[in-house]
Amino acid sequence: ISPDRVRVVPNGVDPTEASDEDVASARDAFGLDDRPYVLWLGTLEPRKNVGVLVEAFARWVAMHDVPHLLVLAGPAGWLEDRQGVLGPARRLGERVRMIGRVGDDHLGGLYRGAELFALPSRHEGFGIPALEAMAQGTPVVCSDIAALREVAGDGARLVAPDDPDAWAAALDDLSHDEDGRAALAALGRRRASEFSWERCARETVAVYREALGS
Repeated sequence: ISPDRVRVVPNGVDPTEASDEDVASARDAFGLDDRPYVLWLGTLEPRKNVGVLVEAFARWVAMHDVPHLLVLAGPAGWLEDRQGVLGPARRLGERVRMIGRVGDDHLGGLYRGAELFALPSRHEGFGIPALEAMAQGTPVVCSDIAALREVAGDGARLVAPDDPDAWAAALDDLSHDEDGRAALAALGRRRASEFSWERCARETVAVYREALGS
C-alpha cells in the first residue's frame, strides 16, 4: 500500500482526574495502605518485559532503603509470562503485588495514587497506559522504543528496555527528586491533553469524508 493512501488517527485518553477519594478507594481495594508504589499496568505477556522491571525493582530496593511497593496490574495475555515475572518476584515477597485486572471504578485512582508509572515494553502498538498515567498527573518512565517515543514525546523519562540497572537508576533518581517528578508530571499532563477522543473522532470523520470524496 502506498504511504499516500495511509492515514494515522491516534487513540484518545480520558482527561478526568481521579479524586483523593478515588485514590483512597483504590488503595483500600488492593490493600496498598499508605506506602508509595511504582505501578505497571497491561497484559502479562513476554513483549511487555515485566521481568526486567521486577529485576530492576529488586536491585533498587537491595541498594537503597526505600519503602516502595511494585504493583503489577492487568490480566494474562498472549503467551502469559508468569514465570518470567514470578521468578525474580519471589525473593521480594510482599513488596511485589500482582492485583490482576482493574475495573474502571478503580483505574483512575490507582494511576493517580502511584508515585511513578513504569512501562518497560519491548514492543508496543500505541501505549495507552502511559497516556492514562500522564493524564492522572503521574510521572512516567517508559522504554526508549519507537512507539513510546512517538506517543510520550517529552512527557516521559525514556530508558533502554533491557537494562535493569538503568531502570533501577531511573526509579531511584525520580523517587528522590520531588521537583523532578512534578516537572515530569506537568509535561506528561500536557502531552496527554493532545490525545483527546474529540480529536480522534474528528480525524476519523475526516478520513471517511476523504475516502468518500466529499
